[in-house]
Amino acid sequence: HPVVQAVYCKGVPDIMKPGIEIDSHRAVRALVSLEDVVKFEIPETVIKEGGYADFEEMKADLAPKLLGLCEKKRKKEYA
Repeated sequence: HPVVQAVYCKGVPDIMKPGIEIDSHRAVRALVSLEDVVKFEIPETVIKEGGYADFEEMKADLAPKLLGLCEKKRKKEYA
């Protein structure tokens, strides 16, 4: 998935370490990095309230939401 791969490319290694809890503030910083890649604003509401236990939980929650947002944006652009 390009969006998930973008997280790796944009350099957020501290949150990708196993067992590192990701609070909502760290998740927002990750989304801000992704906005540079996807070229649109990602609403903070996609982040699970209270944050995530680790990167894997964040990825599992956010990847489908972000892919959905990308699809929605793409459909609007080509409508």
